Amino acid sequence: MIIRFGFVSGIGWLIDFCLFVLVGWLGVPVWAANMVGATVAVLFVFFASVRHVFEYDGGYLLGKLIAYIIYQVIAIIAASLFIDTLTHWFGLAPVLAKVLVTPLTFYANFQFMSLLTTGKLRLM
Repeated sequence: MIIRFGFVSGIGWLIDFCLFVLVGWLGVPVWAANMVGATVAVLFVFFASVRHVFEYDGGYLLGKLIAYIIYQVIAIIAASLFIDTLTHWFGLAPVLAKVLVTPLTFYANFQFMSLLTTGKLRLM
């Protein structure tokens, strides 16, 4: 399951990363560039993985989407601020800061999607 989620999330990350770089190149602050890329990517990951990765076949998908959006708003803001901190306080390049934060966000997203769709966390 985590391999399939990794594949879907990898595509989502490429979408996120490309938008992050493009929007940053346009002069948008690092935290805002991350919010744009991440928002588009997490919506893609949700719709691509809820049924195909986690094999959720129940109803109330709208309710799960709302819960996922609430979680992602918090997660994206936290990750964006963390990336911004790494960039401005520690002098890391925005792209490097984004890459360093990615494993944390991947694992947290996998756990949340698992909890949302199966009712349990999946420890690796």
